[in-house]
Amino acid sequence: LAKLQHLEISYCESMEGVVDTTGWSERDEGKLIELKVFPKLHSLKLEWLPELTSFANTGQIHSDLVVEFPSLLNLEIHGCNNMLRFISTSSPADTLHSEMQSPPLFDEK
Repeated sequence: LAKLQHLEISYCESMEGVVDTTGWSERDEGKLIELKVFPKLHSLKLEWLPELTSFANTGQIHSDLVVEFPSLLNLEIHGCNNMLRFISTSSPADTLHSEMQSPPLFDEK
């Protein structure tokens, strides 16, 4: 993944997230997690992923996840109607509350 420059994911009907940290150890609970797996990614295209809710789903354990795309130049998202946030850090109850408030696609820093 360190040399990956282009990533296109299309027509995966059951995909809910591209990066999923919900299975990570609970010993990291509450710590800031920096995910630097795409350092050379220039282009990211996500299309026709009806179950996708976020690019990175952190679940309840890793509430402080930072995903970096230092080389990203092009981001395309089409047909991902369930996507509420690019990086989801909320619990299911928070997500329900957030849906009613129409959250921004990207979390503010």
